[in-house]
Amino acid sequence: MYPFHNNMVRHEMVLDRIAKRQVTQAIVALLLTLPGLLAAENIPGTDITLSPPANFITATSFVGFQQIETFSTIKIAQLEQPYAEALLEANQQRADTSGAPVPDSLSLRVGTREAQLFALTTKISGETFNQWLLIIGDAHRSISITATYPDWAAATMSDPLRESLLSAQWLRSAQQQLFYDLPFVVSETADLKFTKRTANMLILADAPPTGSVQTTTPAMVIGHLTSDTPIIDIKAFSHAQLAKLKTIELVDLVNEGEVKVDGIRAYKITATARSVATGDILSFGQILAFQEYRYLLIHQSVREAAFGAYEAQFAEVVASLRFKQPGSL
Repeated sequence: MYPFHNNMVRHEMVLDRIAKRQVTQAIVALLLTLPGLLAAENIPGTDITLSPPANFITATSFVGFQQIETFSTIKIAQLEQPYAEALLEANQQRADTSGAPVPDSLSLRVGTREAQLFALTTKISGETFNQWLLIIGDAHRSISITATYPDWAAATMSDPLRESLLSAQWLRSAQQQLFYDLPFVVSETADLKFTKRTANMLILADAPPTGSVQTTTPAMVIGHLTSDTPIIDIKAFSHAQLAKLKTIELVDLVNEGEVKVDGIRAYKITATARSVATGDILSFGQILAFQEYRYLLIHQSVREAAFGAYEAQFAEVVASLRFKQPGSL
């Protein structure tokens, strides 16, 4: 075979590969131009609904959706931190280390909650990808939603993904969300305010809205836990739970005995303790309200010198606590 023939064959193979790639990109582009968003979906493991763009499917390796043809994703993360903290963290992580301003962002509201939408750019395996990042939250919990798509698909992906993120809706009001999935409700006092909600616990504290709760902060932690075995000796069980605490060291037992919490049998221990972190002497109280395989835990803590200013408010919170009826959310 003549050399020029070999060159022609190689040239045709290159043209064929180029043509196939162009066809593939054309098909992908056609898929991406299909209009609209899909119906809103409840996102498992989160407290929101969201409408994904057409041609996105539910992801199996993360919470959210993906578009396989373009390696585009929508990732959803539920954050057990107040909105102000989540937003500050997002700004700090994305600020340029040279001191350049934080990337473009837009303040808005999603329902009754504050939100911030960021426009970002990142590199993945050497390729440029664009991102929309939406942070939504309230004084107790937050959610981040990140849409990532390749720069070459920006013309057809940017707006639908932005619209998808802005379709997010929280399923419950902030007050409903605060007690959702907890078996109790409780009230604030003049100084002890709802500060943080985790999966199974609620914290009331006399702390600034964006301040973290330290061992010396006047605070109450109320949560529900389970036991693998029936709880029979409530005194021994209460002392065992107290011994597990890592943030304080017991100094002196003040008093202990059985009490009632919303009519449920409970055991209360009052003690002085030392903060492991600071060495401060604390007035510390623990109440456990018992059922056969689960119990409600209440911890109250304040500097010993300030106990008199908070004693009545601690008692007020405990008196306000009510267990929900079975089947209530």
